[in-house]
Amino acid sequence: MAQGEVLSPKEIVVSRERDPLVRWLGKYGRGKKMWIKRGGEIRQMTVVSLHFTDDMAVYGETFEDLQRNLGIIAEWSRATGMKLNGDKSA
Repeated sequence: MAQGEVLSPKEIVVSRERDPLVRWLGKYGRGKKMWIKRGGEIRQMTVVSLHFTDDMAVYGETFEDLQRNLGIIAEWSRATGMKLNGDKSA
């Protein structure tokens, strides 16, 4: 679906089971420990990245962790030909 389409968030929300990059980051990435409330229960989880539609936020406890995660994304991009928007990346 085109960006801005009313239904695109419902169609493109990434789940760990459906997206290989998300699985790869979850398996090899180093995340940031965060307290998350889920189902009325508060627990500590390690978050490597958050994805929504065509956006991705990458996390790490240290600069080295963040560099590692970005390296995983760079290798994924090289291997699959996925293009990243350099103007929107920081």
